[in-house]
Amino acid sequence: MKIKTAIVTGGGGVWALAIAKRFTEKGMHVVIVGRNAQRLSEACAALGEKLSYEVCDLSDLSTIPELINTIEKK
Repeated sequence: MKIKTAIVTGGGGVWALAIAKRFTEKGMHVVIVGRNAQRLSEACAALGEKLSYEVCDLSDLSTIPELINTIEKK
């Protein structure tokens, strides 16, 4: 894959974690995004070092530009 970083929303959910796991198995870095910091932190601990997270409520569309800027800086 040419993509080096993937952003997966709904980070605490089963589907999002399955997708994140698959991407990390392919060697990608994955940023999971969700509202619950504890669930996101637990997911990162379970899935390994190629996973990071950002807490963000994507139902508020005004947060998206800042989220993207934060991820790009990292």
